[in-house]
Amino acid sequence: MVAERPPYLVLIPGSEVYYAPELPLELFFYNGLWFTLHGGRWFYSADYTGPWTYLSPRGVPPALQRLPAEYRGTPSPPRGGTAGSG
Repeated sequence: MVAERPPYLVLIPGSEVYYAPELPLELFFYNGLWFTLHGGRWFYSADYTGPWTYLSPRGVPPALQRLPAEYRGTPSPPRGGTAGSG
């Protein structure tokens, strides 16, 4: 992923996870790290531009495992999110 500036983030209600609704991919920010779900596999990075490292299913934080389905696989923002800077 190449971006000129950090993506706009929205806090997912009832969680500590932020997501980037304006991007055509599933990008999340949680606990100081960036996460993306691609092809059913999770990857993480210290920076939103990468490099990305594969994350085994056991390594996926519970907060990301519990994300409501409407926050995964959709490019448009679900209702009820709170804007944030991450």
